[in-house]
Amino acid sequence: MTGARPDTDPAPVARPDGQPEWGDGEARPRHGGLRLFEPLVEAGRRHRAASIARPDGKVLRGLMSEAVCPNGRHRIILSGFGKTTRHSAFLALGGEDAGDTVWRFDFANHVGLSDGEMFDATIGSAVTDIHTICSGIDRAMSGERADLIASSLAARAALRALAEGAPAARAVLVLPVTDIRATIRAAVGRDMIAEALAGRIQRDDPVDIMGFPMSGAFVLEALDSQVTTLASSRDDLVRTPAPVTCIAARSDAWIDPQDVASAVDADSTRHRLVLLDQCDHDTFSFAFLRELGEAIEQALGRADASATDMPPPTVSRMMAALARDRRVFKSAFNTG
Repeated sequence: MTGARPDTDPAPVARPDGQPEWGDGEARPRHGGLRLFEPLVEAGRRHRAASIARPDGKVLRGLMSEAVCPNGRHRIILSGFGKTTRHSAFLALGGEDAGDTVWRFDFANHVGLSDGEMFDATIGSAVTDIHTICSGIDRAMSGERADLIASSLAARAALRALAEGAPAARAVLVLPVTDIRATIRAAVGRDMIAEALAGRIQRDDPVDIMGFPMSGAFVLEALDSQVTTLASSRDDLVRTPAPVTCIAARSDAWIDPQDVASAVDADSTRHRLVLLDQCDHDTFSFAFLRELGEAIEQALGRADASATDMPPPTVSRMMAALARDRRVFKSAFNTG
């Protein structure tokens, strides 16, 4: 799919498997089938709500933005732990400025509008979401495969999904968690992996991770899936066919940039590392956002991308984008 169907399309119409369904109200989409909603047209772009179903029937909800005259390139943006589509508004603006079609979804079993509760969050659930999103968009569009941008813990899930064959042209991992055990220890102040290995955390035990009430299944499933160590990240990068750019911060209190460098070194002929300043893991300045935007565009093939030819990240631009996203969500999903 290189662009939206005309805005006059009747709704809903049954489509062949893998093709997007178009309508002005939500019916539960079939497994892997995209459903796109009536657009808000603003400043030469169509902004739509979107939904897609996982194999277990849980529905992922998100946003799609495309130019009225699309350029044929797609990018998928996934926010990190405890974040929703609104937290990736700046990254979405970068894609819009580049003329790409931009997709963002909330994870299931997480915060946001997708099905499920945060208590049931696991890395495996996020991996399933990424397979569902990447495969659904890949089937529904024609031409070049989508690029994938994922942040923080979502980057670790993305790396596992890519290693397992999730389709993507390129991937950019922003402040990627490469050693889950070390990051949890730095962020929470507890070595939950060690506690689980010692039997002190059980699957149904309530645990608090950065203020979110969750279950011990989050920790135990990560161990069972073998995604908690730096070695596992290195292995997944070796198995990932798409070129990956990891963007790390030199002064990140939660992620050691040397760990990210070590992961990339597992296959430095295909993957690369970019180190940025003016940031730690959860505090972004506008200077960092501008530097990050430039690094992402260069990683996605815009070799001439520079801070001078990109619109500046401003509070007014992001607030306007957030307000637009709320209108799109409210129209499709009747949110408050």
